[in-house]
Amino acid sequence: MKNAELIFIPAPVRGHLISMVELAKLLISRNQSLSVTIFIMKFPYDTGVNSYIESLETNPIPRLAILEVPLSSSEAYKFESYYTMIPTFIDSHVTIVKNAVMAQPDRAVAALVLDVFCVSMIDMAKELNIPSYVYFTSGASYLGVLFHLQGLTDYENEDIYEYKDSDAELSVCCFNNRVPAKVLPAICLDEKGSQVMLSCGRKFRETIRDYCEHVCGAGNVCCSVSCGR
Repeated sequence: MKNAELIFIPAPVRGHLISMVELAKLLISRNQSLSVTIFIMKFPYDTGVNSYIESLETNPIPRLAILEVPLSSSEAYKFESYYTMIPTFIDSHVTIVKNAVMAQPDRAVAALVLDVFCVSMIDMAKELNIPSYVYFTSGASYLGVLFHLQGLTDYENEDIYEYKDSDAELSVCCFNNRVPAKVLPAICLDEKGSQVMLSCGRKFRETIRDYCEHVCGAGNVCCSVSCGR
């Protein structure tokens, strides 16, 4: 019997990669019928990924493979800001990753597990009729903040980056106390960076909605509670 194959697609930075590798190790240790291939989009600048990959190759883990996908010819990321450089780099690899998924030999690809910064690949997974799951590498509280900021933007027409250096305090459902706006993650207080995070939040919420509707049925209470607005 062939193993079911999960393809993990992390953002090309060390912290995100390590987190996804640890998740992969946990899954394959608990299910002997699973194999995981981690697709690496190697960012041209050093983000600490190379040394970590070398350590994995020196100490291989059964049923865990590393595949470096070809580098995109696009250099659009070079003209982006600090906070949008890597997301733009990832977006330029969607077609390359799609081709790599389709080229997987003799294995049933059960699902794609996408880093939160790789949500632009959700539609690609749908085109291939492969389920996709989003892995949020930060804690649940940060996800709650992200959803809250998305709500402020999409439903109350606020520009969240204008909270930079503000004395405002936000009432966020996942915190007992009010959150000073000035302690929000820096990317959320940057005009372009905030758009990146809001896009990730929207796609993540869409994924939750799709899952709930599949499991519970459209309009079910669990869907409404999980997806909020």
